[in-house]
Amino acid sequence: YYPDPLDLFDVCKRRFSRNVALLHDYGLYAFTILVRKELVAAA
Repeated sequence: YYPDPLDLFDVCKRRFSRNVALLHDYGLYAFTILVRKELVAAA
């Protein structure tokens, strides 16, 4: 079973944060998804 990276990328982008990076520059079928918190400007 190999998950589709774009499906997981879309889920992370919709549910967690717009700041998402997909790293897929190594290994066959290997990838990493980074989800970073969105910073809130101090008032």
